[in-house]
Amino acid sequence: DAVQAALLELAPAYAPLLTRDACERIAKQRPIAGKSVKVNRLYHENSVLIGDAGHTMLNNLGQGANSALEDVGLLLDELESVSSREEIPAALKRFSDKRVKDVHAATELSKQAFTISKALPSKLNLLLYTWTYLAFQKLHRLAPSIATLKP
Repeated sequence: DAVQAALLELAPAYAPLLTRDACERIAKQRPIAGKSVKVNRLYHENSVLIGDAGHTMLNNLGQGANSALEDVGLLLDELESVSSREEIPAALKRFSDKRVKDVHAATELSKQAFTISKALPSKLNLLLYTWTYLAFQKLHRLAPSIATLKP
């Protein structure tokens, strides 16, 4: 009920599309960790997906917010030429067509950055990457002068 209520408030046009069962499944979902999501287009009719709504990527490269801001800039470029509501879907399609290949590439790069060795299974790569990340976080707190690169 809370998920459906939130959707009704935040995205009333899409709330009716989700069944009670779908809302219950969403409510039970854990956050995606170590996963990425790609869509084949970033728009539908007069709606557009930007940032993580359309292309999640792993946080190891710190590019999520940058990518979302780039989405907004490119979307605005396409919308500047719109002079009527009827032209919006075509502008959103142009935005999506131009953007989707780049965001898929960024998503793949974020996955590759987790790879310690291609010879290792992906779960072991993830474990080693996580251990290394956490070790450097702790090292920085314990001995900042050692963990900080100096020019």
